[in-house]
Amino acid sequence: MSASRYLNIGLVASSITADSVKIIILVMTYSNLLVGPILLSIYLVIICIEIGWIGAIGMLVILIVTSLQIFIGRKMEFIAREKSVYLDIRNKQVSNALTGIKTIKFSNWEKIVINVIDKARLIEKKLSMNSTFIRGIIDSLSYIMPLLASFVSIWIYQAVYETLSLGSI
Repeated sequence: MSASRYLNIGLVASSITADSVKIIILVMTYSNLLVGPILLSIYLVIICIEIGWIGAIGMLVILIVTSLQIFIGRKMEFIAREKSVYLDIRNKQVSNALTGIKTIKFSNWEKIVINVIDKARLIEKKLSMNSTFIRGIIDSLSYIMPLLASFVSIWIYQAVYETLSLGSI
């Protein structure tokens, strides 16, 4: 007897592939989580040695913006959960409509079923737009964070020492 008769080889191969991709992503993410704070500490020490206590202000700006990103990300998680609820409702209604299409046709319930599905689709669409908008805000904050930290550090340096020239940068 063949083992393939009892075992779905395609499912096993798919599971192994999906698991190995997740392990690779885990290793890459874990190394960034481990090395990131160490590098940030080294950069902070070097910056503080070069320009003094004002260098720490740039890192403070980065911490504030990162906290803001985390807060906004949590809002996005809430929207994603709510969106999945309405996606489930819509999918269940479509499935029910397809299985009971004869009853719906004979009873003239098409408009009622379509209205229920459209209402769920409209809410899901609104939540998708909100999610995309929030993701855009998070990405924008990621792109402007280094510029903002540099700008604030240079501005405070100029305000405190009043001597900022190309030679001192």
